[in-house]
Amino acid sequence: MSKWFAFSWLCAVLCVGGCQNLPTSQEIERKHYAPFERDLGISAVSRVGNQLYLSGIVGSGEDMSAQLKSCYQTISDILADYGTDTRAIVRETIYTRDIDKLKTLQDERKAFFAHGNYPSATWVQVERLYLQEFLIEVEVQVLLPVQGDN
Repeated sequence: MSKWFAFSWLCAVLCVGGCQNLPTSQEIERKHYAPFERDLGISAVSRVGNQLYLSGIVGSGEDMSAQLKSCYQTISDILADYGTDTRAIVRETIYTRDIDKLKTLQDERKAFFAHGNYPSATWVQVERLYLQEFLIEVEVQVLLPVQGDN
C-alpha cells in the first residue's frame, strides 16, 4: 500500500466519523436584518446551536464615534431578539479605516460592555470597507444560554 493511498484512506475514515456531526443547512438558522442583505447574498446573523455569529454590522453617522454607537445599538437589538445581552459576546473583531481614531473611543466601547466582561477582541485597520462612507464594521461571536440555564 502506498503512503498516498494510506493517507487518503485515513482522511476518508476520519471524515466519515467526524463529518457526521457537521450541521446541515437545516440546522443553520440565517436571519436578515436589512433588505440589502439578500441583494448582496449575505446574512447578518447565523445561528448554529447555541452559537450566534453577527458580521458585517456597520453603523450610520458622520464620524466614527456615531458609527460605533450605531453598530453597538444594532448588535444590542439583535442580541435582545435572542434573549440575551452583551455578556454573551465571547469574541469581537472590529475593522476600521482609522485604528488611531478607534483607540480614542475606548470609553465609548467600554460603555457598551457596561458589565465589565469584555470579550476577546481583534482590531484591524483596513484601507476601505464596502461603502466609502463606512468607517467601522463590527463582527461578534455569541454564546447563547442553553435552555434552562440561568
